[in-house]
Amino acid sequence: MNLDQYRLIIHRRMNAFRAGWLFYLLLVGAVNIAGERITDHPAFSGLMGFVAGGLLVGIFSMSKFHRALKDDAALRRLYNAEHDERMQMIRAKAGVPVVLILSVAMIGAGLIATFFNMTVAMTLVFAAVLQMLVSLAIKFWCMRTM
Repeated sequence: MNLDQYRLIIHRRMNAFRAGWLFYLLLVGAVNIAGERITDHPAFSGLMGFVAGGLLVGIFSMSKFHRALKDDAALRRLYNAEHDERMQMIRAKAGVPVVLILSVAMIGAGLIATFFNMTVAMTLVFAAVLQMLVSLAIKFWCMRTM
């Protein structure tokens, strides 16, 4: 893969973040239309917080991508960091790709569960956060020992 192809991948990622922003703005716009019955529900607050947190991560990623697109040396460093074989092995040992997907799914299930039982919802969210913290600890341990 050359830098021009990687540049296109970065543009696609930035467009995905922009789509997330559009979804968030539509969600905020729906608050003005929706009644108090919907906005007072804990699920709505959880959803808004979940989306806002994801968008904050997106802002930092977009700024990193924007800086990299302006400078070929920075783009090459970003490419090398993403395709570093040692870090890919460490991420695989820590189960990062699977843990991330499962944790997001558990948090989503927790948001849905707030409509039915708050104890189940909080348990799902707590388990997802604990799962991510354990994976992070394993990742740091592998980084120090490998």
